[in-house]
Amino acid sequence: NQPLRHTLVASSNSNNNEDDDPHDLIQRFVEPQSIKFESALSEICECGRKLSCWVWFTLPTPPFCDPTTGRELGSRMNRRYALRSEAQVRAYL
Repeated sequence: NQPLRHTLVASSNSNNNEDDDPHDLIQRFVEPQSIKFESALSEICECGRKLSCWVWFTLPTPPFCDPTTGRELGSRMNRRYALRSEAQVRAYL
């Protein structure tokens, strides 16, 4: 068996249709993670802290919403990487 990370990165290099990735996880998460993983790990190991912008696609969050209206108020990055449903969360995990 191939590690999941390898499998998803490999599948991101093929011509997938929307049915293969209905939550856009490959483009939103797998591709950025594969690009930034080594530098993010280096930041933590060598500097002891996060220095660049990679946490959005590494530890996704729910969207930031106004509690009275439910309207999304988050930053552009929060809106891009937010997981909005249980199905998206399960697919991400």
